[in-house]
Amino acid sequence: MSTTTSSTTAPATTSAKVVLADYKDVWVFLQRQDGHLSNDSLELLASGRKVADQVGQRLVGLILGNHLRGLSEEAIDYGADLVLVVDDPALRTYHTLRMIDTLEAMILKRKPYAIIFLATEFGRELAARLAYRVNSGLATDNVDFEVQDYFNPKFNEMFPKTMTQVRPDFGSRVAKIWTPRHRPQVATLKPGSFTPLARDPSRRANAKIEKVQLPRPGKAYALTVKELVELPKSNVDLDHASVVIGLGMGILRGADGSPRNPLVAYKLATELKELIERKWGLKTEIGASRGLVMAQVKALEGIITRDHELGQTGTLISPDLYIALGVSGSAPHRAGIRAKKILAVNPDPNAPILLAAQYSVVGDLYDFVPKLIDTLEALPDRA
Repeated sequence: MSTTTSSTTAPATTSAKVVLADYKDVWVFLQRQDGHLSNDSLELLASGRKVADQVGQRLVGLILGNHLRGLSEEAIDYGADLVLVVDDPALRTYHTLRMIDTLEAMILKRKPYAIIFLATEFGRELAARLAYRVNSGLATDNVDFEVQDYFNPKFNEMFPKTMTQVRPDFGSRVAKIWTPRHRPQVATLKPGSFTPLARDPSRRANAKIEKVQLPRPGKAYALTVKELVELPKSNVDLDHASVVIGLGMGILRGADGSPRNPLVAYKLATELKELIERKWGLKTEIGASRGLVMAQVKALEGIITRDHELGQTGTLISPDLYIALGVSGSAPHRAGIRAKKILAVNPDPNAPILLAAQYSVVGDLYDFVPKLIDTLEALPDRA
């Protein structure tokens, strides 16, 4: 099912009517990680490339920070036509208002058609503040973008080539959202929704890099960053796993309904994970349903955490194989699983995950997984 929503009402601070034809190019706000563009930024470039091609405009990468050497060329290799770089010591540490001031000044001067951020804690904050500043609408946590002609019956007006923002709605529904009367269209993309384009250094021949001066460099802010403390990184990397093993509330009981120690299920999943990595070299991670994460099972305390959550409310995954153990497969969970193949084990023949799976096993995971491990052990290793 799908629902459609449009944003046509401006805040009380409405400025002069926007001339839509004046706004060109699709912008994406890129972030770095360990000296390179983050993998989800590469996804962002792929999403922006799709929109830019459909509207016949340039894809522009935005990079703000300090000591940004090499990132612009990387953005071009992965699809950007132009990279706007603001490299200034004032942006060495994250300062929300300075970032917003910088982006607002660039938008007012250059008038982009759309600007897309990542649906991360960082990206969501910037997108919301910026949309308010430039008097535009915002659609968050999108999983796709399309370009369509949009007719608004209220105003009896056609808006050609409007970016359609596609996001999960309630359950299995998908919402399509438009902001037809305002520019730029502001959106956030949920990581895991796109596959990065193949890297192509030959793109540099026709692309440009433009350095932009920090606007209002002497502006003082009431907020001052005194210290930057980096939180420890999660040891769960669901985004880049070829195989994900998901655990659900079903691990708490056997097929006959009797209580089972969930720690045994976790140990079986760990044994299966290590076997797959050892024999075939496939990066494998263990995840969990929202129900299991929120249940805060004492036996799994410190083992299954928020970082493990899969689905629409957690991490959207696109592995080659998803092995669902004791997962019922609610609509929000299935909406976040874009695996090429699903192997599901559940004693309930009516569990939704079994209908979504290519390989469905109606049975007890505590019986099935040990047999699966023995079978895989007998197979030859990867040459």
